[in-house]
Amino acid sequence: MAQFDEKTIQETAYFIWKNNGCKAGTSQSDWQEAIQLLERKEALTTAKQISSMFHAAYLNTRLKTELQKKNSLKLMRKIILK
Repeated sequence: MAQFDEKTIQETAYFIWKNNGCKAGTSQSDWQEAIQLLERKEALTTAKQISSMFHAAYLNTRLKTELQKKNSLKLMRKIILK
């Protein structure tokens, strides 16, 4: 479970409370909902970062493979044309 500073949770809970019509007596549930919302947001951000890293690694591998193919073709041309 991620730790969020009290101000961030408080501001998020406030916007949840405002969005739900400023109902009285919902501060505890708004607070818990704020924590859950922040945790989901953090999880999504982490997932996007991991996805980006895997995508970058995939592209890097693909570029290396293409370069190796080009170098192999160049070498084959040199051998054939000699």
